[in-house]
Amino acid sequence: MIKDKRGIMGMEIATAVIIGVMIITVIIFAGLIAYANLTDSAGANTIVQGYTTNNETQKSVNGTTQNNLGALTTHPIGCIATVTQVWNQTGDVTINSGNYTVTNCNIRFSSPDTNDAIKFNNTLWRVHYSHTYTRPSEAAGIRNNMSHGYENLFNQMPIAFTILGIVVLILAIILIVVAVQRIRVGSGYGGGSSMGGGENMVNT
Repeated sequence: MIKDKRGIMGMEIATAVIIGVMIITVIIFAGLIAYANLTDSAGANTIVQGYTTNNETQKSVNGTTQNNLGALTTHPIGCIATVTQVWNQTGDVTINSGNYTVTNCNIRFSSPDTNDAIKFNNTLWRVHYSHTYTRPSEAAGIRNNMSHGYENLFNQMPIAFTILGIVVLILAIILIVVAVQRIRVGSGYGGGSSMGGGENMVNT
């Protein structure tokens, strides 16, 4: 006996699509759960002693804007500078701590004295300092990478929904075709006679 397999292929495709969507959904939810667990147990960050910098040139140090020390470029996370000495451009005059303010790894002129402003404001400085910075925990690093991954995923959601809509439309068409084929077979259509020419089973 040879069975009529009309509609079986369509159902197989539909089933495969449904299973694929379910697998993707499970993977996304599993990732979200893992991300939540990493957030809860990210661990403490580590404060690391950085290098010491001698005679770093800072141009146009003034009281309006803050100059970034070089360590901030190398270690932008949690950078804290300790300035130990500042000189003028030629290095023969010390600029005492009352003439500047250090915030994290930034420095600016801050003296209210007019004479100091004339001598040091908006001029080139040479700065001697050390610094510390923050090193994120390994769990925090993984969490940040996952966060960027999910951010990119959500940014691509409009495209994903468009593709999903196309897949659903194709799936609906397949199901409709399968249903019509079954109705036709059940109604005896397909060119067969009343003697059994349209039956689904063929004797061999």
